[in-house]
Amino acid sequence: MPDDPRPNPAPSGIDLLVQDHELLRQVLRELDDALQGSNKDRAAAAPRLRHMLRSEFLWHENDEEVFFHPAVMRHATHHKVDVAEHVVNGVRWHDRLDKSTEEVTAIVARWEEDKGRAQPQDATVVGRFVRQMEHHFAFEESGLYRLARDLLDPVADGELHDTLAAVRLARQQQTTASKSRLPA
Repeated sequence: MPDDPRPNPAPSGIDLLVQDHELLRQVLRELDDALQGSNKDRAAAAPRLRHMLRSEFLWHENDEEVFFHPAVMRHATHHKVDVAEHVVNGVRWHDRLDKSTEEVTAIVARWEEDKGRAQPQDATVVGRFVRQMEHHFAFEESGLYRLARDLLDPVADGELHDTLAAVRLARQQQTTASKSRLPA
């Protein structure tokens, strides 16, 4: 990352998670733009938004819970630092966001099916979701990720990076293979 204080930083798993946040912020902007746009804008944006909500949000959550949290806990134990509360709070955020993501995905699916027509409550639900996501990003970036940067040595962070990169490559290949099997 450009503001990384380390000299010649090695590839970082934490940086990949921060990059996810940037991608997810872009999805949130697209979601807000679609909400503010016309019925035609919403209908056109809906398939991509639905896909991004169903995949990128859930993949990022999975990457944190399956790979990042355990790595942080292992190194915290080694350094005798108690990070369990931070990790538990991160999982609680994910649980809350799962429900909100389902609600917003249902709205976007309705836009896709109903020529982009919005319902009066859409703005409230989407607005709440965007605020929750931004709070979650701030929690992780200013808390758990910062703590993890202190705990994970460059080798451990590099191993996290390599694991996440391999998982992402496998997902990409699986998605590509799935698309190639669709009828033309």
